[in-house]
Amino acid sequence: IFGHPNSTTSRSTVRIDNINYENFQWSPVQAPTIQGLSVTGKWLINNQVLLTLTITIAESTPASGIFDTGRIAYELVNQDVAAHDVGVRLMIDTMLNFNDGAPLRVAGFEAIEVETDFVDNDVPSVWEAFDSLLDPTVIAKGNLISGLTTRPDRFIAGQWGNLVSASWEYTVDPLRQITDSAVAIYWEPTRLNAGGSRSITTTYGLGELNLARIGPLQIGVTALGALESDPLGQRSPNPFNVNLFLQNDNSTEADTVTNISGRLHVPAGLVVTDGDSTRLFADLLPGESFQTTWEVFAEDSTV
Repeated sequence: IFGHPNSTTSRSTVRIDNINYENFQWSPVQAPTIQGLSVTGKWLINNQVLLTLTITIAESTPASGIFDTGRIAYELVNQDVAAHDVGVRLMIDTMLNFNDGAPLRVAGFEAIEVETDFVDNDVPSVWEAFDSLLDPTVIAKGNLISGLTTRPDRFIAGQWGNLVSASWEYTVDPLRQITDSAVAIYWEPTRLNAGGSRSITTTYGLGELNLARIGPLQIGVTALGALESDPLGQRSPNPFNVNLFLQNDNSTEADTVTNISGRLHVPAGLVVTDGDSTRLFADLLPGESFQTTWEVFAEDSTV
């Protein structure tokens, strides 16, 4: 996360009975300790909820052997004799290298450059960001919905200065330009009886952007490296997204790129489920970029 080892620009909030407690308001019970690839700390919040927060360096792609992702896990236990409603909000400052305003990317949208709110079923499975399509140095990816994460109730792509000033309640302004990007992820409060607990997990780490060049057209593709599989052989997420990014690197108006088309080739066992695998795209003026997504379903458990 940006600012390591003294990061203060990303925040966690625990909400108990409509009262918000940000991480600097928690009472330490156990100082963060390192064991293997994990660091774990414990805090008591308002003498009611014991929070165990563990961050683990993990594989973003199962069995890849590449440990490139932070798995952020909250374990909350109600230690009070009364029931309480307990939720979590995670706000991440997404500064990438020297680009403090890198646009966020989700399937089905152009680069997100204004504040955008995703609620309930509209929450994307994955969000991405990279500092540049022409010469990327940092590619970030967060998994929101998978077999290893806890599905959020809300996801906001917004302006950092506004998100960091709000510990929970936030009204998105769809006209507000994002010049300093950040995300806020919400797991709304649920009732915890005395001794009850809930676990919340999400991931944030490095992504992969596969690049190619055709004349002035810079091309980037992102997709999952592998699908997770449960003991019954069910794949997750399934269907999954393949994202295509295009940018015209020309500098003069006469150098508009026209007649652009793209085709997604998939091997046997995979099927494009949201239309034709071949698509025609709008002309790109110099400096313009474009994004599209194919939805792909894995039919064969051996894929």
